[in-house]
Amino acid sequence: MTPLRTAVSLALLLPLGVHAHTAQAFAPATNGDDELVALRLDVDARAAELAAARTAQTETLAALRAEKLELEQQLRAARAHNRLLVALADEESKRREAAAADDDRWRAPADAALAAVRAHVERSLPFASEARLETLARIDAELHAAEPDRARAMQRLWRFVEEEAALGDEVALGRQALQLGDGAPELCEVLRIGMAVAYARSPGGALAWAVREGERWSWQPLPDATATATVGALFDAFAEHRGFGPATLLLPAVEASP
Repeated sequence: MTPLRTAVSLALLLPLGVHAHTAQAFAPATNGDDELVALRLDVDARAAELAAARTAQTETLAALRAEKLELEQQLRAARAHNRLLVALADEESKRREAAAADDDRWRAPADAALAAVRAHVERSLPFASEARLETLARIDAELHAAEPDRARAMQRLWRFVEEEAALGDEVALGRQALQLGDGAPELCEVLRIGMAVAYARSPGGALAWAVREGERWSWQPLPDATATATVGALFDAFAEHRGFGPATLLLPAVEASP
């Protein structure tokens, strides 16, 4: 008998129970396939998650690299800016040192010039003395400011000196609050002949002149009737716009300073 026929014969001789047992032996193979499919699906899902995680990590690393480059650029810019600030600070320090040296060089001469002009104003006729001294005070404040502009201050002082010189070349009639004698201050007419002499006439017609006693000035009555008539005629001529022509000026005696 051939093998094939033997196998068939054996199968025919087996009882029915043996056929049932054989069917049960092949049943678990279907459940194993399902588990394998489930495992494969799980592996595929986890592989997809891993791929997504790797993609996210790659993108994060790329963003971090870009941020690093930007920070490095900002750092280089900050360092360059810091070097510029240091250079500017050095230049400013040198400028301040030069300005301080220049200030020390010109401070004493400028102060001496201002003091000389102030002394001149205090010794000259008492004409608008307060206003003139206030101008010098402003120049002095500019000279001693935190960052003085000495060139500008000295220019203003020189202009003031020129104005003082011009006062000596003019005859002017103005008004000034004066105390003539022992009375109360009054708004008087003041006739100034250059910076040589100044006469005053009160609203009531009283006449006086500026007299220097030592380092101080005062307004005192004219000494006599002749002087009163002469000075009164000067006031009238100026008020009527008549020229003085040759005129004799009365000058008060000046006491020498001690």
